[in-house]
Amino acid sequence: MPNAIQNFLRKCQIPRTFIAFQLVGPDGKPIVALPNPDIPDDVIIQLNHLRTVDGMSLEDAITNIRGSLVPQGYSPCPFRRDTPESLLDKLRSLVATYKFRAIVSYWKERGADFSAYVYVPEVDPTTEGERHDRGDHNHLFRRMAKSVREGKDPKLNFEAFKDALQDPESGLTYAALIGKRKQSLKDAERLLSYHVSESLRRKGHNRRLTMSRS
Repeated sequence: MPNAIQNFLRKCQIPRTFIAFQLVGPDGKPIVALPNPDIPDDVIIQLNHLRTVDGMSLEDAITNIRGSLVPQGYSPCPFRRDTPESLLDKLRSLVATYKFRAIVSYWKERGADFSAYVYVPEVDPTTEGERHDRGDHNHLFRRMAKSVREGKDPKLNFEAFKDALQDPESGLTYAALIGKRKQSLKDAERLLSYHVSESLRRKGHNRRLTMSRS
């Protein structure tokens, strides 16, 4: 989480949106002492249900909602590393999540789609479940390889990759070139490796070499 957001949340009183929750009005809209436009009404309504119907404490209800924002079987990232979380920490983490989503939506509506740079998990074609690899932070690297395979840059010369594929010293494999295993970091490394760049250089594809090294 960016330090700027952390500092902002520590100074402001946004969590009062949850703490000061009173009830849901006859029209089904939440009534709060300090509304926050970044937090959907459904979240406040869910909080009210967990507390009044399910009988949860405020902290248990917040923990429940926060846990629903991550894939099943995973735990939310703590607001502060190596420090036991307080209720306020959990509130801040929850607010930060919705604030981050609101910022991404804000810029997406204005033509800057930052969601394209956020990791999108692969969906299993059989189970239709999302695949998540804990501890793997090379999502952007794999997205770079995906962009190359899809020819997002019209200047790419795919004949050059054919030459590299036929060069045993490049280390490039057919599976890595076509992206047969979409989540394989090893295949992404094979495609964007120094050895491929050197192979392209030997074959006279100097423009591609510059792109690979940049």
